Amino acid sequence: MRHALRYRVRSLAVSAADAGVLRQLVVAIVIGGASGAMLGAIACVGLFALVDFSRNPSDLVVLTIYSVVHFAVAGAVVAASLATLVVVAVAVIRRGAVPLPVLSRALAVFMIGAVVLVVASAMHIVARRPTLLLAPATIMPILCGAFLLFALSYFAARPAGNDSGLRARQVRLKAWGLLLVASLVVPPLYGLRIGATAPARAVESLHAPDGSTSSDRRVLVIGWDSASWDMVGPLLDEGRLPNLARLLPSSSWGVLWATPQEIQPFADSASAGIRSPAAWETIATGKLPRQHGLWDFRSKLFAGVEQAIPFRIAGEYLGGTVQTTSEMSRAERVWAILDRAGLGTAVVGWWNTWPVRPLRAGVVISENAQKSSLERAMYPEDAVDIATLCEGADSAALVARQRVIGGGSIDRDEEADGSASKLMTDLMETFVSEYRRDLCNAEIAIDAAKRYRPAMLAVHFSMADVSQHKFWRYYEPEAFTDVPDDLVSRFGDVIPAAYAFLDQQLGRVIESMGEETTILLVSDHGAGPWRATGLHTLTTKVFQRLRGCDATKQRREFSGNHRNDGIVVLRGSGIVADNVLDGAEQSDITPTLLHLFGLPAASDMQGEVLVDAFSDEELRRNPPRSIPTYESGNQYAGLRPTRSAIDAELEERLRNIGYLR
Repeated sequence: MRHALRYRVRSLAVSAADAGVLRQLVVAIVIGGASGAMLGAIACVGLFALVDFSRNPSDLVVLTIYSVVHFAVAGAVVAASLATLVVVAVAVIRRGAVPLPVLSRALAVFMIGAVVLVVASAMHIVARRPTLLLAPATIMPILCGAFLLFALSYFAARPAGNDSGLRARQVRLKAWGLLLVASLVVPPLYGLRIGATAPARAVESLHAPDGSTSSDRRVLVIGWDSASWDMVGPLLDEGRLPNLARLLPSSSWGVLWATPQEIQPFADSASAGIRSPAAWETIATGKLPRQHGLWDFRSKLFAGVEQAIPFRIAGEYLGGTVQTTSEMSRAERVWAILDRAGLGTAVVGWWNTWPVRPLRAGVVISENAQKSSLERAMYPEDAVDIATLCEGADSAALVARQRVIGGGSIDRDEEADGSASKLMTDLMETFVSEYRRDLCNAEIAIDAAKRYRPAMLAVHFSMADVSQHKFWRYYEPEAFTDVPDDLVSRFGDVIPAAYAFLDQQLGRVIESMGEETTILLVSDHGAGPWRATGLHTLTTKVFQRLRGCDATKQRREFSGNHRNDGIVVLRGSGIVADNVLDGAEQSDITPTLLHLFGLPAASDMQGEVLVDAFSDEELRRNPPRSIPTYESGNQYAGLRPTRSAIDAELEERLRNIGYLR
């Protein structure tokens, strides 16, 4: 038996050699590697064009080498696999006197079909981002990738032919070699061209042209993470949001639309392509991620690359990942602009404020300031006494949990392995920790408002977002399967209770600033039940089945994800009452805030002043103006995020919500 098998293998190898197919195998591997290298170079150009994360030439060179080498290896492996199938098939069919051209045409048809599938899949993903559908950064990689795959299939399937055919092939291989060399050079040159054509920084235009500001106006900016009118509307009707209900009749309000990040194409995740760090940075700067530099919760630090890539890629391979921090932002935040214009500001708990950036006369209490062991968590260092202000937050959170959820004991023990009990414990701990976090932020904001009397106070609250991620299956059980009735009765009111809690804090902070304060309430996105649709979901389900995982059980820990419809409410002097705003976007918030203080917007901001919110008299008195920029000239320095002692804790919190897997 063993001798017979050896004879067959040797016979097939001889047949393959006689047919010249082994030469085809080598050629296919070379072409596959070259094709992959060029595709890697194209991917690098797309990354530089779309994300624009670094102007450091050495970064561009190193990343180009990384990309080209890895894509080349992948291309060679794919080509070798396909060509090996060809070798075996040709040898087998040749022994049966089947002509090789027939096999070549069949393989070409197969590969063309694969190309069509790849292009269709890519366009399916891109279709989720309509703003990118016709962008060169989208079209070029897809077309080039399709061309390379087609070329690979053509060269791998075409027989060697006679001597003239071999000479022609040698010419083609030389052409491929030249393209490969060019692919190593083009991405860095492209990046350098971007750096060379970067607009000049108009440092002299940092203030209003005439130096005037509306210094008598005080503005309170409240951030309700993940709030949407789909939730707020019914709760207003039920009378559970009395403070917001008092605001709306004298306000301009509407949907604040979030733009999904271009590099997050899939809906099957807790963020659904709308990442909170990027969204809140857009609100605070008036710019989109490509301008301000923040895209994701975590950033990738590749070995040999100075600047971090501002999103997760390749995990811990060739480096590591770290929490996105304030150094990654390269755009001026609105409170820094107001500070330089001589207006006092106070910021509490806002995304991306750690490590804090000092202000001339302002106060910043970062999102990590409640971690007592962390340095550079607030400015000035003794701005507030967090330990004293938050002293009663723990007990208040436990009382609230008792009122909303019930006692700390586990009423349900569904599974012998204890996973159900673990889930219950996690839900109750989540409620307590987020309630405490937001109550502490409210106490800090109230203290800052009374002690510093800032012209603008901005404070962020996260409880609605976390509650919706964790408890949506109990709030809307009909959108899921097999949600026990006793858990619905126990946890079904957590999300409405979270909104009611935020409404209470809204009233308290408004009182601390004064009723004459101009109020701007915003959210970074909306929320809804977890959507599991599309190409990514299909592949995820396939892999989960192969691994024997139960996706339904995994999803019990986080059952809500993001939508792109947030909220905006604006009330104050000169604001139109009972007015519905149409088409407001996140990038419009900073220009509108500047306009409230009599400062011009900047032409390099993506957003515009929400003029529909202002009365005609106000617009005549203070018409919208514009200057070139507020940037100070150092936003392309290429800083890296800072590692901290609490990185693991922060990562666990993101994982607990479902942002990380």
